[in-house]
Amino acid sequence: MPGVNTTGKPSTQDLVLGRGALFFAALDPTTKKPLGFRHLGNCTAFAVNVTSELLEHFSSRTGVRSVDREIILSQKFGITLTLDEINFQNLALFTSGTATKAVTNPAATDVGTATPGTTEIKISDSASKGLSYDLVNSVGARLFDLNATGLTVKSHASTLASAATLVENTDYEVDRKWGTIHLLSTGSTHTDGNDLWFSYDTDGAGTEQPFDRVDFLNQTSISGFLRFKMINAANSDKQMLIDLHSVNLKADGDLTLISDEYVSMTLVGSAERNEVGYPTSPVGSAYYHADA
Repeated sequence: MPGVNTTGKPSTQDLVLGRGALFFAALDPTTKKPLGFRHLGNCTAFAVNVTSELLEHFSSRTGVRSVDREIILSQKFGITLTLDEINFQNLALFTSGTATKAVTNPAATDVGTATPGTTEIKISDSASKGLSYDLVNSVGARLFDLNATGLTVKSHASTLASAATLVENTDYEVDRKWGTIHLLSTGSTHTDGNDLWFSYDTDGAGTEQPFDRVDFLNQTSISGFLRFKMINAANSDKQMLIDLHSVNLKADGDLTLISDEYVSMTLVGSAERNEVGYPTSPVGSAYYHADA
């Protein structure tokens, strides 16, 4: 596929074995031009298709009705792509969500106080051995990446001021990475049905790291500029550029998170007309030059 074939003859240089890289960019809300492009990572499959809705007219002048006129009513330029680099930006595309980097960890600030009967955070109104519970601050935000010594857990049937302090690894275990405690079935200090409270003091060294987060299904649609830098392995790795000036993307199929194969995600969508940003070619364009 080396551009326009001016010879009028077949050419093996027009054979295509496609490889390449996909890039995605948000559109400027005013100009509808692409903002910064992000590489989508390894793409194992990328396909486009054009579907048409037809209005057919049949002649009834012969014994067998036959089409004598066909009008295209509408056309749709569809795309399908499969990615196997599951970073949080790609996961946000798949889940119609948003990815946020370096969210402040609530564990970076003291939570409650170790003084009995004051402002400890209640974990559960009726906690049971053998179950796990989240550690959250006063507004319900999860704590992550806890330091080794700052946690205090208390148990009592009703009164915080009279609550007994639980012993780590005797009454409970802590998953410090993800901010949960597990009440051990062999623990003796806690009684099933008791309330649970906790407090957390930072070590002051800033060891509680921020975290990245994807919030699912909070966008009705995800649209942007899609660029394909294609390499033709059947023609000395000649390159071509395909730009789709506005595409909407949504998930298609499963995201198999337990598997013996590499995880991949498939996205489908369609090219939209972007007449503000590209009035002479609203849907998209393909480019080739001799030095590519």
